[in-house]
Amino acid sequence: MNKNSLRFDQPFEPSGSITATNPVNDELVLAGDIFNPLWFVSGIGVTEEADPDGVVDVEVEITNEQVVISPTNPDVCRSGLFSGLESVVEVDPEWASAETVTVCTEVGGLSPTVDTVAFDFPAPPTGGSHSVEITVTAPGSGTGGTVVEEVFVDDEAPGRPGVPPRPGNGDNGTERPRLPDIPFLDNGATGVVALVVVLILLIVVAVAS
Repeated sequence: MNKNSLRFDQPFEPSGSITATNPVNDELVLAGDIFNPLWFVSGIGVTEEADPDGVVDVEVEITNEQVVISPTNPDVCRSGLFSGLESVVEVDPEWASAETVTVCTEVGGLSPTVDTVAFDFPAPPTGGSHSVEITVTAPGSGTGGTVVEEVFVDDEAPGRPGVPPRPGNGDNGTERPRLPDIPFLDNGATGVVALVVVLILLIVVAVAS
């Protein structure tokens, strides 16, 4: 079972790649022209499965293919010496408080500008499927949308990763020696009676001597 793998809405490439040029869906296109989307969410990744004491990772990739941004654009922002477009990324797991990050994705040049925003949450404490809402919006123009992903928590895992089982029965990892088997003790009350009889015989012999 792959516990901490991320599931990505396609298409998605690792951070730093410039090959992710399509939006996750139409709702997550933040701006474009009549021909193509130019500013959009190009990938969303969420941990598929986790243990109750594990971590759920969420990654959101935002791509900006615009080369020029008008100063009057309602979503314009500054990123260092360059202009960019500002978006707000909110991740809201059903079992934890939502977290929000504001991103200023610079204009693209010879290749698109790609920003990746990462979040991590403690896994849900109960087993089963749990939902995560990811919302990306352009605060000035109001464009954007929400997608819902699922995380499965396995609360019947045989053990927690990173904690090896202790060998033997000793507190320090060494196995305690086992006492020899006494056959007559295996029979419950019969064994107790037999033990009493043996003790009485020993006392009689001691007194007689």
